[in-house]
Order: sequence, then structure tokens, then C-alpha cells
Amino acid sequence: MLGKVELKKAVSQRLLEGEPPPLGPFRTFQVPIGQIADLAGLSLSRLINADRLVRGQLESGVAPKAIKLESTEQIRL
Repeated sequence: MLGKVELKKAVSQRLLEGEPPPLGPFRTFQVPIGQIADLAGLSLSRLINADRLVRGQLESGVAPKAIKLESTEQIRL
């Protein structure tokens, strides 16, 4: 796990390289947009229909759910 100074340096370096920053010293999840909309009481139907996380999970026969991210390679875009 990176400390504050190391994390700041790593973020700056990755952004200069055009890469996403490291996830940092906290738990990070990718959550289906529909779950966020339900919790927030928002209408996000266009985004829900475009949610690649859900689409990929359904194609794999998995019920849509949040996934804990350990690295940026796990992010479904």
C-alpha cells in the first residue's frame, strides 16, 4: 500500500503517461449503475442501458453485482 507521498507521485506519473491513477489505500468497487440509481433515487435509464459491467456479467451468466477492484485492469469499460 502506498503512503500519501508515494501515492501523490504515482498519481502524477500515471497521469503524465496517460494511464489511470493507482487505486490507492482504500477499497474501490465498480457498481452497476442501476444500483446507484436505486440508492440515490435517480432516473438514469440511459446510463443503465449502457452499463458494460452489467452486460458482461449477464453474458457470463452472473447476476449483476458490485465487484471489488484490486487493480485498474478489472474495471469494465
